[in-house]
Amino acid sequence: MKMKTILPLLGLLCVGHFLTREASGAEPKRPAPLPVLLVIVNQEFHYQEYANARLSLEAARLPVKVAAATTARAIPSPNTGQPANTDGGVLPNLPLSSARA
Repeated sequence: MKMKTILPLLGLLCVGHFLTREASGAEPKRPAPLPVLLVIVNQEFHYQEYANARLSLEAARLPVKVAAATTARAIPSPNTGQPANTDGGVLPNLPLSSARA
């Protein structure tokens, strides 16, 4: 195809796209993002690293799932940034053996 033929077609496609958006009055729907899998160990993980990563992902509106070797409550190392008056334990959503990419 020659360039003279392609340019009007591209123009029509662009105009059609903008007309469709204006007519509907809304942005096109995007699929929901897939969850991000955070993997931690069941004993002696660094709580502040876990919490910072999780908060950043959630602030970006990404769903977060936590996996560990087992679904037993994971306990961080002492004094690694867990909230006051708690042990900072995290309950994993799934065992690592069940995680699928």
